[in-house]
Amino acid sequence: MAAALDIPDFDRAYDYLAHYGEERPEWEAAVSAGVRLTYRDLKLRVDQCARALIAVGISPGDRVAYLSPPHHEYLVVLLATLAVGGIAVGVNPRYRRREIAHVLNDAAPRIFFSRARIGSRSYAGDLSAACAPATRLVTLGEGESPAGGEPLAEFMLRGGSTTFEELEARTDSIEGESPCLIIYTSGTTGAPKGVLLKQNAALRHGKIFLPRFQLKTLRAVNYYPTNHVAGVVANTLQTLVGGGALVCMEKFDAGEVLSIIESERITIWGGIPTMLQMCASHENFETADLSSVRTLLWSGGELSPELARTLSRRVPRLATLFAMTETTGGVTAIESDSFADALCKSVGRPLPDVEIRISGEEGEAVSQGEAGELLIRGAFLMIGYWNNPEATAAAIDAQGWLRSGDLAQVDHDGCIRLVGRRIEMFKSGGYNVYPREIEAVLESHAGVAAAVVVGTKDELYGEVGAAFVQAGSAEKPVSGETLLAYCRKYLANYKVPKRIDVLPELPTLANGKFDRKRLAEKAAVARAPQSGPR
Repeated sequence: MAAALDIPDFDRAYDYLAHYGEERPEWEAAVSAGVRLTYRDLKLRVDQCARALIAVGISPGDRVAYLSPPHHEYLVVLLATLAVGGIAVGVNPRYRRREIAHVLNDAAPRIFFSRARIGSRSYAGDLSAACAPATRLVTLGEGESPAGGEPLAEFMLRGGSTTFEELEARTDSIEGESPCLIIYTSGTTGAPKGVLLKQNAALRHGKIFLPRFQLKTLRAVNYYPTNHVAGVVANTLQTLVGGGALVCMEKFDAGEVLSIIESERITIWGGIPTMLQMCASHENFETADLSSVRTLLWSGGELSPELARTLSRRVPRLATLFAMTETTGGVTAIESDSFADALCKSVGRPLPDVEIRISGEEGEAVSQGEAGELLIRGAFLMIGYWNNPEATAAAIDAQGWLRSGDLAQVDHDGCIRLVGRRIEMFKSGGYNVYPREIEAVLESHAGVAAAVVVGTKDELYGEVGAAFVQAGSAEKPVSGETLLAYCRKYLANYKVPKRIDVLPELPTLANGKFDRKRLAEKAAVARAPQSGPR
């Protein structure tokens, strides 16, 4: 019987690429858009891109932004950026122009790699409007290039002016503690915050989890957004750590996922509950050949016992984990070779390098079984929020404890169960959605005086937004449909409320604050129909 994966212990992503490029050059590294790259191919392309980055003046700590779905070009740009010590900044392809501009203005990248078109959407106008004059624009894929854009193939040729010795000197100078990623996550103030992560922490996730799953071969499918910690850390870099093949899907489609698992012999399959529900409900689920899958794992929400049982009949090992962007991936996990109630009732036990504390409202430790805020400590925590020391100080205390914002309790088996959230944030299809960001967009409309957004249960996405707005003028009333269209213009689709009620006046508490609890109850009574795919 073949042994499980032999994983070397490196602190830099480029060391893994160089190792597998030398030890397993013919092994498949990436599959996307009809292109198959071996580790030899991938290293050659990454080296060429890294040399080009050096040639145009990218220094350690400089930001390099990218907008792309999972694709081999994204993989090359990401690994080349990390190789030269740049800080990679993902931009969600779902973002509208306003959101793209915020990330670019906040991170101030020296260079921006972006697809010019994804599906039916052209980004040419958005890129021209959002990209600062000081930012070099390089276009990925096919499609019309905006003014000033340089195709990736032309950019790569710039590496010819940089020697291999210069590249080697640069890669050797990068340390594991070096910052390597800024991942933007929505904030309670309405503006997304950039989470700054370290290179060794971004690799830790794969080094911790892959040995637990005892895989003999590693072939993973990635359909997560490439600006999300799941897409970058828990898929892309995890697969690199294990010397596996990353099979990229530009857009999640349940039927295509099942087909790819079968044709590409996927061995580790991950998703949020929404995605797994779509796959299990697909007409091809029972007949698809899933025999290659050794482990199926989920995060971002609870899986129903019924769905877990359905999946356990097709896959030999189930696992779930709890992860945050601020923790650079997973901090707790539980797995089972068959269905187990704990898989659906908890997020498992802390990983070996993780400290966990359940804290009461005054910071006191609570007794076992009592609920309190989940605090996390370890070397893997974020460096901080980019350009936001106040938010960093509010999130991580003087003793190094990160406030997760989640309310949790520890059961008699030492497993952690999430029971609620300290703040109003809700999860929709695995995404963190913060009401204040949506409220700010609604309140920017001339017909709205004030807005409150709450999360309400949804059978498919777990939770969706329900908005209540106070009309700005009785003479010029605004409709919910008009405001929904307005939100779609300025917000990614997972942030857009599923319903908007326009009220003459929003209910308030005695202190004058809006009565969110009352509005949440109102939203629960008048729940929107079950959502369909976005």
